[in-house]
Amino acid sequence: MNNVDSINLDEYTPEEKYVLILLYAPTTNNNAGIAIRGNLWLQKVFFLLTKVIEEVKEVKFDDHNFGPYNPTINAIKNQYKNSHIVKQIFDDGPIKLTENGLSLAKKFWNSSPKETKEIISEVKSLLNGMKRWEVISLIYSSYPETTKNSDVVDKFNDYRVDSAMELFKQKKVSLEKASTISGLPLEDFVKVLKKNDISAYEVEEKSFNEDLSFLERFVGH
Repeated sequence: MNNVDSINLDEYTPEEKYVLILLYAPTTNNNAGIAIRGNLWLQKVFFLLTKVIEEVKEVKFDDHNFGPYNPTINAIKNQYKNSHIVKQIFDDGPIKLTENGLSLAKKFWNSSPKETKEIISEVKSLLNGMKRWEVISLIYSSYPETTKNSDVVDKFNDYRVDSAMELFKQKKVSLEKASTISGLPLEDFVKVLKKNDISAYEVEEKSFNEDLSFLERFVGH
């Protein structure tokens, strides 16, 4: 894998290809190659991509103790680590392309359709900006069927209201979506916001923008 110029891109599986593209994708206001925050983020971003990108729609995810999980994605990440294509100092630390990895991933990135690149950059940016329990709360509330083998459902229920408030406050989800994440009826969630000095409708008016519409293509309203 080190001789990038001799690489045949067609020999890569969709999973191998899109792990590289995802790691290369620039996030909002950043250059290419910004690290994915950790294993959880890699799994969950890839999971969301399977909902809209045709080439990876057949990639299946198991119900794992932290929600949707694909062991092949993890194996590919480790393979790339061993080949010095990516680096990850800690077992669950940020995942970043090496210089060789950047050169290789750029080839895949440049050969991808514009819409695909926009989708990947946006989803990477959105989830990379979320804390662990915010990501879990978003995924679990949007895809409850993926929680059946989870070891952290009780913790999810403990964190979901706070996560929903924070995501809404940061203008990452709409009021309706935040209510769904919280597990509370909309009226009750608005009361919780008020108790925490968050103006539901003022934030909603300012925040329901293209980013929110984009995210909710994946996770519903």
